[in-house]
Amino acid sequence: MVGEELGWYPLDGWMISLLIVEMLVVILIPGFLLSLALFPKRAAMSMSERLALSFGLGLASPFILTLLNISLGVRVNFISSTIVFLFLSALGIVLFLNRGGNINLLEWYRGEKA
Repeated sequence: MVGEELGWYPLDGWMISLLIVEMLVVILIPGFLLSLALFPKRAAMSMSERLALSFGLGLASPFILTLLNISLGVRVNFISSTIVFLFLSALGIVLFLNRGGNINLLEWYRGEKA
């Protein structure tokens, strides 16, 4: 097949769906944690608004990677991506707890009714 000697392989339906799920996980997890840090109260917004904000805030990790690459010459690879992912996730958790959030999200979800 063309390109296999270069490491290129054709994408089938399974691989495309796996890539979409991976991109959603990498974008939504830090974005959701950052949205919790910004709005720690459940009554602040509905879950659909929180998910939309999570997607927007989750785009911070590729943006930060691009800025680091352009300004400091940091290579974009698995290690740098993981470091930025973990940093943003930890930042979201720390800020959420600092602003009085409850780490048990099931209790947080049941506890405060709008």
